[in-house]
Amino acid sequence: MGWLAVAVAVAVVIMVVVLSRRRDVVEEPWRDDTDLRGVFGRRSRAAAPPSSTAGSARGSVPFSPDPDYASIPRSEYLSPAAEARRLRVVDGMPNVGLRRERGQLVLALLDEGGAAGRALIDPESAALQGLGLHVFRPRGLSLHEPAIEAAALHPPAPVVLRREPADPDFPDAIDVCSAEPGEALLGSVDRAHAAVLAPLMDAGEELSAITLSGPRAGRFGTPVAVLAARSSVLDALLLTLR
Repeated sequence: MGWLAVAVAVAVVIMVVVLSRRRDVVEEPWRDDTDLRGVFGRRSRAAAPPSSTAGSARGSVPFSPDPDYASIPRSEYLSPAAEARRLRVVDGMPNVGLRRERGQLVLALLDEGGAAGRALIDPESAALQGLGLHVFRPRGLSLHEPAIEAAALHPPAPVVLRREPADPDFPDAIDVCSAEPGEALLGSVDRAHAAVLAPLMDAGEELSAITLSGPRAGRFGTPVAVLAARSSVLDALLLTLR
């Protein structure tokens, strides 16, 4: 009888695991291997649900990342202690700029000539919000593969942040849309960043957003990262890109 009890216990464990995985697929269709691949070279936090009810297009577009894109190791970014010493806001503008690095845009401290230097800022740094800069990875990208493939998201591509306050399950919901005519839905802002950005948008703050990384038109697979900030701040950052 002992072996029978063991067999029954094993069968119960297997059933629980299978059902839990199935529940994740049914209840959380925005979770997928593409969204959980860390665009910054590290595993991301759990994905938040998209504010759109559009159907899944998973598997309809071949996985074809840009060959010039490569993630940047954490060791190449300033340490939190160095950020605390060197990052600041001067006359309403952060002392950082944009530069091209390995198929993407990165934030870096300004040098004496007013251009982005070699001191890179971790895009996941908590210090960025204090500078009025918000970097996030849109969620639910795999639900909108055809729209992403059709869009030109290679940085610095403008994208549109569109509030969806009527969402009963997520009142801070913000959609990320293409800036091209029709504003095709690409994904949504994660809950943590939406909780900060939604009140700003509701208060009438003029925000703009661009991609820091993303695929060229006709491709799907290059990680997408978005930088949002006050329009005047983002315009100033773009002027540092040379």
